[in-house]
Amino acid sequence: MSSTCVTEHPPRHGRSAATPVIVLALLLFPVLSGDHQGFEGDGLAMLFGMSQFDSLGRAGVYRYHWQPLSYELLSALYPLLDRPFSLAYVAQLFGGAALALLYLLLTRIFKGVAYARGLALALTLCLTELWVTTLYFNTTALALPFITAGLLLAHRADSSRRPAFTMVLAGMATGLGCLFRLDFLAMIPAALVLQAFWTSHNPIRRALLLIAGGILVALAFLAWQPDFIQEAAAILRLYGQGEHDVNLLYRLKIILFSMGPALVVLPLLWWACHQPGPGLLDKRQTRLWILLGLALLPTLAPLKNLYSGKYLIPFFLCLVVALAQALARAAQGRSRSQPQALMDSTLRTGVTFSLGILAGLLLFGIPAPSSLKQRPLTAWAESPLIVGTHDGARSAGAYLSFLKQIENFEVPQNSVLFYKQLAELVNGCQSDLTVVMSPVPRFGQNVWSWGWLPLYLTQSDWQLLEYDAGKEARLRHPVSGRQVRILSSDQRAAVKTPGVLDLGLIGNREDYAFWSAGLSWLHHPATQAICMRPASALPSSTATSAR
Repeated sequence: MSSTCVTEHPPRHGRSAATPVIVLALLLFPVLSGDHQGFEGDGLAMLFGMSQFDSLGRAGVYRYHWQPLSYELLSALYPLLDRPFSLAYVAQLFGGAALALLYLLLTRIFKGVAYARGLALALTLCLTELWVTTLYFNTTALALPFITAGLLLAHRADSSRRPAFTMVLAGMATGLGCLFRLDFLAMIPAALVLQAFWTSHNPIRRALLLIAGGILVALAFLAWQPDFIQEAAAILRLYGQGEHDVNLLYRLKIILFSMGPALVVLPLLWWACHQPGPGLLDKRQTRLWILLGLALLPTLAPLKNLYSGKYLIPFFLCLVVALAQALARAAQGRSRSQPQALMDSTLRTGVTFSLGILAGLLLFGIPAPSSLKQRPLTAWAESPLIVGTHDGARSAGAYLSFLKQIENFEVPQNSVLFYKQLAELVNGCQSDLTVVMSPVPRFGQNVWSWGWLPLYLTQSDWQLLEYDAGKEARLRHPVSGRQVRILSSDQRAAVKTPGVLDLGLIGNREDYAFWSAGLSWLHHPATQAICMRPASALPSSTATSAR
């Protein structure tokens, strides 16, 4: 049984233009507002791997087997673009497409309900993590349009001319999305249960057709890469072991900043749609909601050691769709028991307040305490509280100011800021240079961050000549012919040339304060002097320790 309301409303003036305008705005929003300089470390590692994929191969890039089709597609597109960070536009365009497709799916679920577009738009935007993830380069944004397209195709299967074929296509789209980012495998049980909400006509057959489409994609991929499952399982074990131990308070903070306005908007929309008194749930519906709740459990697995809201995207996506289903059914029941004018008035109030809250949080938010002391009036709009996560900064409202901070490169992780500024220093050197990486294993001897400096240099037209992660890399400037060598710390004693930037002087601490110390070392006059003078004028030992 479909959950959409049976009450139809006559077309309103200008309504026909609303959907294309909203869809276009959602599509372009990440491209026009997102980051193109570097936001968090995983993105830098993958951008480097994708831009150098031909020479590094699958084994030489960062966690290929967790996002294989992301690497394959973007490495194929890279020759068509002029810079590594141009690939960020692709991810943002995909992310915008996902938001637009999600909005279209929600409008279908709310079909026949008054103010369906407002309800759909409020649900699309109220969960902050869903749209923040589209603002910077990551493979979740690349996978999202395929996953949302799969859900949209499945929802419209009964109204298509070839419902079975449409369901297979939905399964293929879902399978492709999972190969862009394996996290989305966790939401497949929920996607299967949703089929029972969307049709009363043989939902098991629909679910089997969905599975068949996914299996077709999986078999084709495994025929191409037969060792894939073993390699992906090794990465999954790393996630399961927990690379970053976080406490309960940190996890709660991540959840709060990821949900954002949804904490207020979702109860408000439920009030607007819910019918007081006896509910509409029969035994079948009750069983389905219990089954859906159980099917969502795999998407909550990241809660065990949650250090980024991005890992909850599969859950958030399912949550939005499930809530739309519940709200549409509640509105349907309310329209049967109340006068239409009263129903419309209540819905209008709920939608208006929900969109008003979202609009208000664009302008105002919770300010950072230090800013509030200095500027008690303007801090609410200009200086929102920023919390750092493994996948970059998140804001407590004042989202326009947050978007401006992203544009001005004010909120990247300190590690990203360090390597960008290091690349600027290297790029300004007047002679050949050697960069010796830190001896701290976590920061100077891993595949993850070794490509960050080469990435920023290739963004400035340097050419990568050699690369062996954790050991050595060499780049050359195409105009001046200057070269820079990047060496592991155990090769420091063999370096005899005077132009050396030794990251070992930053210190040996292993927490994230390492990067703050690194920025201080980078800005020290002695460090800057290495690239201010010709090599012949450099003393044999320059730069001071940040210890």
